[in-house]
This record gives sequence, C-alpha cells and structure tokens, in this order.
Amino acid sequence: MLEKLFRAHSVEELNEIGKEGRLELISKIIADYKQKNFPDGSLNDRMAAIIDSFATVSETVVYRILDEFSISKFRVSGTEVPVGFTGKNAVPGPILPMSDGSTIKINGVIDRIDTLITGDKKFVRIIDYKSGGKEFCLEECLHGVNLQMLLYLLCVWKEDSIYKGLPGGIAYLPAKTGTLANGRTPNIEAITNQNRKNGKLSGMFLDDESVLAGLDAENNFVYFNLKYVKKDDEISGNLISLDTFELLHKKLNKIITDMGEKLHNGEVPVQPYRFDSDSDENLPCRYCEYKNICTENYASVNDVEKTEFADTVKKLKEENDALDK
Repeated sequence: MLEKLFRAHSVEELNEIGKEGRLELISKIIADYKQKNFPDGSLNDRMAAIIDSFATVSETVVYRILDEFSISKFRVSGTEVPVGFTGKNAVPGPILPMSDGSTIKINGVIDRIDTLITGDKKFVRIIDYKSGGKEFCLEECLHGVNLQMLLYLLCVWKEDSIYKGLPGGIAYLPAKTGTLANGRTPNIEAITNQNRKNGKLSGMFLDDESVLAGLDAENNFVYFNLKYVKKDDEISGNLISLDTFELLHKKLNKIITDMGEKLHNGEVPVQPYRFDSDSDENLPCRYCEYKNICTENYASVNDVEKTEFADTVKKLKEENDALDK
C-alpha cells in the first residue's frame, strides 16, 4: 500500500489533500486489492472487515511518515525497488566470484529509497518498514545477520542505477507506535507526540554535515537515534565516516563470499547466533521450523556479546588494519 501511495503522489501532494483525502486514496488501493485477489466475491465478511480496517491504520503510518518529512529534506525517490534484476528502475546487484569459478548473485527488494541533493552531491538512504519495532545493530551485520538493509545501501552506492549516490544512511521504520491514552479521538498534537516518542527510526547515518542537516536542520532529531550535545556542539549516535562505509563494503563482500564457499562445501553447522544471552526471547532455535527434530537440542547456540556502536566500528577498523599488515 505504501509503495503504491508514494509512487503515485509526492510528499507535498499527500500533505495538501489532508487526512480525508489520504484515507480516500488508501481505501481505493484496498478496494483494488480486493478486486484483483478476490474477483469472484469469495472474500468473506470477516476478512473483508479486517482488510478494510487497514485503511485507518495505514493513514496513521502515512501521517507519521509525512511528519518526519516535514522535518527532513530527504524525499522519496523509489519504492519496492528490485535489486539484482534488469530494468530502468532496478539496481544491479554485485556478482561475487568464488574459488571454484562460480559466482554469487545478490537480489532482493528495497522497501524505500530516499534522496537528498545538496550542491553537487547526492545522498541516498534506505528505509526498511517493520510492522513492530526493531533496533539496528551493527554487530549483527558483522556476523552476517540482518544484512539486507546495509547491503542494499552499498548496492545503490556502488552499482550504476538511476538512484546511485553517496551512502546517507539506513533506518528501520516502525509501523506501530503504541496506544494513545487519551481516548478514541485523540487530537493531532497527541498523535504527533506519540509518533515522535515511540516512532523513532533506528539505524546508522553518514557523519556528514549535509546529511545531518537533511535529517533535521534544527538538530532536534525527534525521529532518529541521534542527539545534539549543545555544550560540545556535537551530534552523537550511530554515525560513521565514508571511509568506514568503504570498510563495511569490503567486509560484507567477504562475509557473503565465505557463506557461499561454506555452502558449496556442504558446511551448514547448527550454530545460530544469539546476540543477547540474557534473554531467552532472542534464542533463535525457538523459531526454527526444524527444532522438533534437531539433534542439537538448543545446545549449539553461538552467544555473541553485543557491543556499543563505537566499539563495533573500532573493532572493524582494527580487523582491517590487521589484514593490511
């Protein structure tokens, strides 16, 4: 739904038509969906009511996105963008060689690409929609987990396409921001405050003055995991340099190539990572489809201690320095 809405209408247009106009557009998208997928009228009343209820929920998400764009200078340039396919609106995927002469091809779909043009520079950021909340963790990426968003950004940066630009950042966008406590008909101010309190985008951004001003010129960063420290006149948070993005590009290529080599050699160890050993909720075996027949019986989990973002970046640089010696 978001893909269709933002592909057909600009941020300014969606702001101009207001809530009722947006609801009308969303309702039409939902009606078209029902007609396409249930042309014979096989959709029962209960499922029809559930699908129709998405209109109000979706408008709330759209309003939250528009509020962020009222602060940001980034603008939507692509939605549901294919990676690793051909076509004018596609982003080529990298082709990585392996030792036996075969190759690894990357493909997928990017939820949203935003662009910031300032002077002679173009920056891109990748947005990944999440139905619930999700925290970005660079440590996971360096262990080959949750690579998609970062990998997509590196593809848009390194591969030739209409979206090509410098890496501005990546962020998870939560669809849910909690329940308001002030009744069934909260005012706009209450909704905005709730969105800004619980709807922050979790991610990582380029430590560049133009990018940071593009995210929020006032340095309030109400929608991002960044903070302006007035006494130091500095912005803190998940920020990395362009050189570090280069290191990440090199590291991810190695991680993916190593994965391919092991698969070709038949090495598929039952050793899933767990990044928070204090929480059974994060035990990956709980969600495995084969847990009932697994001979390991939860015994082979590979516990990884989560480190602070700055420490993870430091470790990445030290590892690269050691390889260069």
